[in-house]
Amino acid sequence: KVFWAEESRKSEPEILQKVYEIAKWNEDVRGHVPDMLCYQIFRDTSTAVIRTRLGLKPDGARVLYLIVFRKLQPITKLIETDSLRAWWATVMCHLSLWENGVYHRDVSPSNLMFKLTSDGRIMGVLNDYDLASVEDGVARTDRTGTVPFMALELLDPEGPCGQINHAYEYDAESFIWVLTWITLRYDNGTLRATGR
Repeated sequence: KVFWAEESRKSEPEILQKVYEIAKWNEDVRGHVPDMLCYQIFRDTSTAVIRTRLGLKPDGARVLYLIVFRKLQPITKLIETDSLRAWWATVMCHLSLWENGVYHRDVSPSNLMFKLTSDGRIMGVLNDYDLASVEDGVARTDRTGTVPFMALELLDPEGPCGQINHAYEYDAESFIWVLTWITLRYDNGTLRATGR
């Protein structure tokens, strides 16, 4: 994964370290999060340097990250009950993380994945923590997520202005939107014909 992350946010590798600590003792999390193999932050790529040279405030600066994960498959490739079981495992993982101070806040089809264990079991995986946050006493009012799958209240005029605290119910609603979308777009792991 290669991406530009906000320098002011806690980094995905830092958040994943907290996730891995929770996974050590929580069965709903263990095996249901991505396996990070290594990462590199390229601090000399900060957009703050460009902003400063242009005479702009350096706030909102981004820095380049490279993270290597074990390969995962999209949940949309699964069929019948395997798909529902993997989806439910990601819901339970998400809930356990939320109860332990890790807030994913970007539930979308591309962030729900699966992997096969060495004994052939399918494990739903909640992926992509670059927009996640951790409990630190700060109210979370910044709007994050993938718009088609965001809770309706976050799309109200107050949502984009940062006037709504991000509650668990918003991510739970996103899981329902994702399940609906997958059900309507895929038939036993195959994308339905378009143009209907």
